Amino acid sequence: MEGLFGFFFPEAIPKYQRSLRSLHVLTTKFVGILQEAEDGVMDLREAVRILNVSQKRRIYDITNVLEGVGLVRKMSKSMIKWMGALQGEDEYELEKRKMELKSELEDLEQKEFILDQHKLWGEQSIRNTKEDCSQYPFTAMFQLIHVGFQRLTYSVYSGPSYIAFVTLQTSPR
Repeated sequence: MEGLFGFFFPEAIPKYQRSLRSLHVLTTKFVGILQEAEDGVMDLREAVRILNVSQKRRIYDITNVLEGVGLVRKMSKSMIKWMGALQGEDEYELEKRKMELKSELEDLEQKEFILDQHKLWGEQSIRNTKEDCSQYPFTAMFQLIHVGFQRLTYSVYSGPSYIAFVTLQTSPR
């Protein structure tokens, strides 16, 4: 849930209150020490020690997410480098990049909506095609081919009480 100024408040979702808040706090602290590290390079074992984390897996999960969004890069198994903005960088550039990303996100959301619509239309077309067609009788062309050499017979079905057969004489070919 968003609060004032668009900030996310995890405590607004009671089911996930504790775990989201603690992961949020851990991530914030982790990013803070990573930004303050010399050249933005840090050993994950050192981060686990500094943050006093009982589960190393949580730090690795955080680094995997940050790597996925391009904020960190793994240099080796346990060494990572901060690729995002360091503290004190030009806020104008950051705001400009933020606006570009928001614009890109809006474009992608619009494309996703269009693709979802096309997917729904395709699924409906498949359902319509697979629909039981027994209520729509038809005759294939090969069934209408000559009965004999000089006549063509059509049958017309107009309900359970009426069936008509029409025979047309054709000239020999």
